[in-house]
Amino acid sequence: FLNKAVVSHNTMQVSPTFNGQKEMLSLRAPCSTSCGGGSGSYYPTKGLDGANAATRYVIISDNLVKTNTYAGIQIVQVNPNDSTLVRDVIIERNWSPSASGGGSQIRVTGVDVTVRNNVINLTNAVVDARIGIEVDGATAGMAAPDGVYLYNNTIYSGATNDMMGVYIKGGTNI
Repeated sequence: FLNKAVVSHNTMQVSPTFNGQKEMLSLRAPCSTSCGGGSGSYYPTKGLDGANAATRYVIISDNLVKTNTYAGIQIVQVNPNDSTLVRDVIIERNWSPSASGGGSQIRVTGVDVTVRNNVINLTNAVVDARIGIEVDGATAGMAAPDGVYLYNNTIYSGATNDMMGVYIKGGTNI
């Protein structure tokens, strides 16, 4: 959960000896209503209920994100059944070279998310997961992305097989 935050000038990479599936940076929010059997958290007694539980006003910029497992930067909920709100996020000027075994570089499920001026190299990504920017669809607990803006991103692969620069699974105003 973040509110009015900046994540900037970092190097992110999972140890090459780690065998799990982890993101380099995952931006999430607590449940905005009770968590319907999901693994998220709900804190109404702390004032985190409804819109107050939203993760918002976050800038992720100028980072080196070496994706060598599941995903680089992702904005999603903990569990598809959890009701979460993530909005007003900017992802910009990040350099994302995939290391061997890397997956999607940027995954987005949120409202009013801008992804701009990122450089993504998918050359070493896993063949089935060679996706630069992925905009997910709706889940049981989170509405489809709305107002996702993709500007001036450079997505490249020097590999000989397929890649997807941008994969939009669902949403409105993309």
